[in-house]
Amino acid sequence: MSGAGPRRPKRCRRVCARRQQDASLPVSWRTGRKDTRLVRSLNPSLSLVVPTRNEAASVAALVAQICHAMPGSDKELIFVDDSDDETPGLLQRLLRDADCPGLVVQRSRGSRQGGLSTAVVRGFMMASGAYICTMDADLQHPASAVPLLLNAARRQRADLVIGSRYLTRNGRADGFETSGRRFVSSTATRLAGVVLPAARVTTDPLSGFFLLRRSVIEGVQLRPLGYKILLEILVRGRWQHLVDVPYQFHSRNAGVSKATMREGVQFLRHIATLSRAGAPPPSADVNGRTREVWFPPPFENGTTVDLSANGRSASELIGTKRR
Repeated sequence: MSGAGPRRPKRCRRVCARRQQDASLPVSWRTGRKDTRLVRSLNPSLSLVVPTRNEAASVAALVAQICHAMPGSDKELIFVDDSDDETPGLLQRLLRDADCPGLVVQRSRGSRQGGLSTAVVRGFMMASGAYICTMDADLQHPASAVPLLLNAARRQRADLVIGSRYLTRNGRADGFETSGRRFVSSTATRLAGVVLPAARVTTDPLSGFFLLRRSVIEGVQLRPLGYKILLEILVRGRWQHLVDVPYQFHSRNAGVSKATMREGVQFLRHIATLSRAGAPPPSADVNGRTREVWFPPPFENGTTVDLSANGRSASELIGTKRR
């Protein structure tokens, strides 16, 4: 046919068609290996969002622990990666080899403003599960505790379930590398409670390990700063019933802490912004909300309390202890 040019061989046409198909997908869905692609579970009950930044030393153990704690395909893993090392490629290989439904979203340098909390929000936007859980990739949050949070949400009909580092026998978290970091964390927790009434309804408002119903954040404009996304959800989210669940906060096995002086300044700016957020919508009113402490077996269940008197201390609100 005149003017049509030479006809490409059939194999070349197949390769070009595949490239065009891949180009229409998010970059994070491509594995870099011919005829292979990371897949997502259809209609999962749980989406697990994990922000990562230079976590190559820990992600292999993390993926193995998640797949062991939650076998089956009724979940999806969403890794939102800000790394400058080999973490994203390693994650793609791990998910493929483990036959675990998931994807890796690699953010460019120009799209990392706001730190880890905006990475979590990006994961929220991509999640399709009825419940969404977020955890760190440094192994300080045990994957074995994720089913406990999900079970608490279902059994107690909770909108928001928070893994608390402070519901231990001695009332303090044991996974900090130094006493200085423990002091900084406890001071920041108290400061958040002083400035933000919504932060007083949980024993660990700065936890990075929590689970929520999708409805809590649907239609809510989240504007976090730094890496304490839970504060944003406590203040702006549409939740009514919150449950604290104890877990063992582990020591860091690899990597370095993301808590820097810059992150500290962003934290102060964040709570200042939230304190000026204005009156919350009626569904987010602290009055009438309930908080519960749920101890998984062999611990006793907590009791529901009224948070309208939110000036009381956490220990007075809890009212339940381990046997």
